[in-house]
Amino acid sequence: MLKYIPSGADETTPSRSEYFSWINNTNEGATEAMTLANLNFFAFLRETFSMQLDIYAFDAGAIDGKGFYGRTDSPRFRKQFPHGLALLAGIAAETGTRLGVWGGPDGFGTTDEEAQSRIDQMVELCQKFHFALFKFDSVCGTLRPEKEKYFIRMMQECRRYSPDLILLNHRLELQEGLPYATTFLWEGAESYIDVHCANPVTAPHHRAGALMRGVTPGLKRLVEDHGVCLSSCMDGWEDDLVLHAFNRSLILAPEIYGNPWLLRDDELPKLARYFNLHRKFREILISGMELPASQYGPHAISRGNAGQRLITLRNLNWKPCRYRLSADESIGLAPLEDLEIRLFHPYEFRFSPIRYGESIEIPVEPFRVVLIYVGSTLQDEPQITGIPYRVRKHNSEKIELELLLEPGSRQKLAIENAGKFAEIRLDGVSVEATERHPAMLVGTPKTFLNMERCLRLPPFQIQSAVPVALQCAGYEAAVFSADNNALEVRSLKRAGATRYPAVQAARDAFFSQPDFRGRGLWDRFLFDGDSATGFWPSHRFHRTPLSDACLRIDLGKSVFLGTLQLDCGDRRGLEPLLAEEAATLWISEDFHRWEKVEFITAPQMAIAVNRQTRYLKIPDCPGFLRSLSGTSPAGEALDTSAWRVSNLFSVHKQIHKLWTQEIDLGEFRDDSYLAVALNGTHGIEGAYVIFDCDGVLFGCPDRAPSFPANPWEFSPVECDSNYTYYFPLSQCRGYRKMQILVLGCDAEHLEFEPAAYLCCPPDSGFERRQLTLKWN
Repeated sequence: MLKYIPSGADETTPSRSEYFSWINNTNEGATEAMTLANLNFFAFLRETFSMQLDIYAFDAGAIDGKGFYGRTDSPRFRKQFPHGLALLAGIAAETGTRLGVWGGPDGFGTTDEEAQSRIDQMVELCQKFHFALFKFDSVCGTLRPEKEKYFIRMMQECRRYSPDLILLNHRLELQEGLPYATTFLWEGAESYIDVHCANPVTAPHHRAGALMRGVTPGLKRLVEDHGVCLSSCMDGWEDDLVLHAFNRSLILAPEIYGNPWLLRDDELPKLARYFNLHRKFREILISGMELPASQYGPHAISRGNAGQRLITLRNLNWKPCRYRLSADESIGLAPLEDLEIRLFHPYEFRFSPIRYGESIEIPVEPFRVVLIYVGSTLQDEPQITGIPYRVRKHNSEKIELELLLEPGSRQKLAIENAGKFAEIRLDGVSVEATERHPAMLVGTPKTFLNMERCLRLPPFQIQSAVPVALQCAGYEAAVFSADNNALEVRSLKRAGATRYPAVQAARDAFFSQPDFRGRGLWDRFLFDGDSATGFWPSHRFHRTPLSDACLRIDLGKSVFLGTLQLDCGDRRGLEPLLAEEAATLWISEDFHRWEKVEFITAPQMAIAVNRQTRYLKIPDCPGFLRSLSGTSPAGEALDTSAWRVSNLFSVHKQIHKLWTQEIDLGEFRDDSYLAVALNGTHGIEGAYVIFDCDGVLFGCPDRAPSFPANPWEFSPVECDSNYTYYFPLSQCRGYRKMQILVLGCDAEHLEFEPAAYLCCPPDSGFERRQLTLKWN
């Protein structure tokens, strides 16, 4: 029996894991079909990787919405949820998950009867469907002082049926009702990456800003940090999640939101592993202590009890660092005869044993996080030494590991508890391993290029003059390589194809929803044959005018283009162009030489080009472009599968200052990339980076903070300093020489300092082998 606590939990209540649906849906609200696809995704993670989700919460628009209070018997609600909540609550319960909902604190109307109706509706969610969470947000409305008594009565009645009901307070003054709220929103901050949480400094990925968040005052846990956004700018999400779940370890942890189905297939076992590790230790993660920054770096925390500690360390600099960890009372550990130290993140590794009171050096890569276990031996974990690994599956039947081997070497793998396993298989082949002779040699002669994770390259040189040819080509090369698609579209591109039907179904449900398709957020909607969709500059939340926006079209390769066909629907869709006026299309094959093609505007245009070309731009971007196509001189339709379109970048930028650096590409890994950091103030969209490889110009497809985007929810943050541009070196495979060029385009902000780093992901460079351990 759960004890009654007015707030539903206290500081000693173990965390509960949560997903909430904001950014999967916006204020229009979730639907039954999308929710079924999402619940099936979490059921897949549970069945495949043993991941348990405690709470699935509907965000805005399910019942209440922005500025209004809704009802579960309204036509609107019935349209969204034809079977009510019974179907979804039942399906969630089958996997041990309970529902939650976003709303407002009032809705009590003007009469006692209206107030009682609101109370009855909310109580029913707990009585009938066992809801686990209410998130009350000022976006819906505030609590009127004269309605506080109804709010208190509602919460008391709700907790009769759901004593552990969590109430999240998002920026509300609840007055007398405040004791019934479980949490407040820490710093009032939301964590949508590059929208509400962006890098204030240059960094090798987008989540440095998230990693720089500290700890709550007094390590208070009845707080919400808004969880981890899994929707935009995914690189570095693991570090973000580790700090959220094991460093702060709040009442809701791990807490994720958005579109976790946009992770790559190889990242799903990682997500499950962090959830599972947190669940395994959540009873002891309620207690934490800060470690001295002088020894352990910023915001280091040790959580646990006298026999088991979980420690999170971070590095917020471009240089790798090492911390010396002491296995003693200074981290909260009591004397132990049997002591082990494990690395749980960024990969897993069992260190050579040390005695209580001794210390060990822990390396941390630039802008990364480590999670370390120090304590008594974990008998239910793999007792493997000698080789780092990742856990893909861990259940009562077997453990599946991915071994991470140093390339070109033969390494000794020891399984100390080998006698507990009925069978050990390496890459599907059964191997011998006994308690007495548990070691085996694994490896292959295959080699990879060894390199640092962030290797700083030589300094840039300032050029005395900007070549005339670069004034024409430099900015175009930079922006033609980028896009203005919604951030979630960029995450889908990063994720690649999936082999899991449940993942594909959740992706399809998201990208096919009418509200996503109807907002003109993805250039591919120009080629889907649907006249109701398209791609146009969004005026939602943009902080700067769009009057300078230019329509750019990359055909993917040089082709002989007969006609370019644009459909704007009607005269209103053509604006700011007006029908029956002369306009200009510019075309080029290489950014250097541009030709002018004049045409007469109309809602449906077939522009005669009849030239070999690849890049096209129309300085005045139509307001609502519905479709785009092209024909050969013979009138045959061209393949548009590789066409790319942008519509938010300016027509032109003057280059006022130029920095260059020459490097010999030599050997590099396919997953390595260049991070070009622009340290200092350069102005909003005031500096760009391009690459000259044997005369061929390349731009960067990614940047932190993100390139301008047509927003699904809110626009990417606009900032005037510390951009970091990312260039995957795989794009220039085959070239030997590269020149990095930094373009300063804001005449008033040219004193920033560029620096370039050769980087690779944390998992890069390992050879992977599969080890399966089947329990006796």
